[in-house]
Amino acid sequence: MCIFIMNLLKLTKMTFETFTRIGKVIRIKNKKATNFTNENDSYLTVLVKVNGKVKSLMLTDVEFAKAESRAEKNKEDQVKQSWISKILD
Repeated sequence: MCIFIMNLLKLTKMTFETFTRIGKVIRIKNKKATNFTNENDSYLTVLVKVNGKVKSLMLTDVEFAKAESRAEKNKEDQVKQSWISKILD
């Protein structure tokens, strides 16, 4: 059955995609990684809504740690999770 599905995907030229909710950070594999030393084999990615449009952000572990550190240093500027988000997420 699995071979049938794989062949069907090849015939229809479908690809496997990763789906997630807005705001959930997930790790994805770099599908076109080369042998360059400065290239990561995976990234942290998150969907965010900016000015009504959904955008995808991809961050390295270092970039994510820098953003976390910036947020920790500026706690007075952080946003809080809404009560409806607490229920739904």
